[in-house]
Amino acid sequence: MAGCCCMKRTNKRRAGRRSRMRAATLVCLALFTCGCFSEQSIRMTPSDARPMSGAPATIRERTTRSWLRAAHAQFQHLLPSDGGSALLTEDLVDRDGCPVDVLTRFGQDRRRLRTIVGNFSGIRYTAVAASRSSYIDVEAPAWPGFETVWIPVHSRFSMCARVGYARTADGRIADADVLVIMPGFFGDNGVLRTRDLAVTLRECGYHVAAIEPRGHGQTEARYPEISSTFGVLEMADLMFVSDWLRQQPHVRRAGLIGFCWSANVALLAAWFDGREQNEPDLTPAVAACFAPPAAAPRFAAGIVAFSPILRWEEMVDELESPVSPLKDPILAGVQDTVRDRRARVGLCREPGSLRELIEFDYRRCGVRVPRGVAEGLQFLRLLPYRDQTCTAKLNRARVPVLIVHGANDPLGPSQDVADLMAAVSNPNVAAIILPDGGHVGFAAYARRYYLSLIAGFFDPLEGAGAWGPKRDVMASQ
Repeated sequence: MAGCCCMKRTNKRRAGRRSRMRAATLVCLALFTCGCFSEQSIRMTPSDARPMSGAPATIRERTTRSWLRAAHAQFQHLLPSDGGSALLTEDLVDRDGCPVDVLTRFGQDRRRLRTIVGNFSGIRYTAVAASRSSYIDVEAPAWPGFETVWIPVHSRFSMCARVGYARTADGRIADADVLVIMPGFFGDNGVLRTRDLAVTLRECGYHVAAIEPRGHGQTEARYPEISSTFGVLEMADLMFVSDWLRQQPHVRRAGLIGFCWSANVALLAAWFDGREQNEPDLTPAVAACFAPPAAAPRFAAGIVAFSPILRWEEMVDELESPVSPLKDPILAGVQDTVRDRRARVGLCREPGSLRELIEFDYRRCGVRVPRGVAEGLQFLRLLPYRDQTCTAKLNRARVPVLIVHGANDPLGPSQDVADLMAAVSNPNVAAIILPDGGHVGFAAYARRYYLSLIAGFFDPLEGAGAWGPKRDVMASQ
């Protein structure tokens, strides 16, 4: 009888839990319907960026990592007070150099990160920053102070960009650094997150170039036959973009900002620009596609990567099967983007396989390598995948690199950042995991901190580029 009563109580608790879960799901669906989980514009102004003062006297080693410690100490009051403390580079590894358990530090359950009930805040911020619109067949609405420019990459290909020049008080073009902003996964310049940041950074005194790489936006519209290689050939394209921009009047150094998948591309650009001739992850066939590394760094002002997907091949595996938007709304949204892209290039929409899309685009990109996709993925790999290893690519970075991630990122687990940093000994590379913000949703989470960190990082006098060991070389570019 006692066992029977115990079972009844257990069943009652389970029924109550299921009832609460159903109620929470219905509430979340209602919020989706009313627009709380849709893209929003987060307008910012230069006054949202707090100036950073000089280095504290106690800091002797002026590196990107020490810059981040000083910057966060000055800006952390701009974060919401109820979310706990951020983890900086040194917090991500223990005394033995092993990665810490990030999710435990933040009280997160990895199994619940992709559920609305388990990660309401992270998914809401992610949705606010994500766009489902596409501006390929038509150009995105104009931005104030920006013009459309075609940047020549080679004789048969130019890249579309929105370029806005900073102005002096009397209206002349200022002498300033140029910040290159890349969209997320198959995004374009219709993404509100890109527009909001680009317009504000121009008002803060930076030249800004928001580019649409091959397979994206108006570049895709003009050159549909030049397919995306998901970051491989895009490396050379980025170097040409930097070279062209730095040749323009009134442009000093170049910096780079990437979100989501383009954050991976930004990190790879730091490696690619500083690579050695015989890199283990650069096979001879792929290396033949590129010119040798340049003597001077292309993005000397620095590189910021927001929410990279560091174990990208695992996400590719997950997208092999259809994903339910109720069980995993974020990954389902990615799969919808893949389906749209598949339909555009002539593949059937279903089942939404990203791997098949990659293989299709590699076949038609015109580059012939013996092992095709496998060599491309080796080039793009930032963390080991199954039994396949990779080098610590970011140890080659010769410019300041900053990774910004959310502890509750539902797409790229924050633990991966700690795993990456445990293998990176380069003081030019720093990382911070914020308590919230989801996947690239930092403007909605803490816009003043977000803008202050970016503007401060690229500041020509107090930014990371002025702190690092290469600062004398950078200043001469």
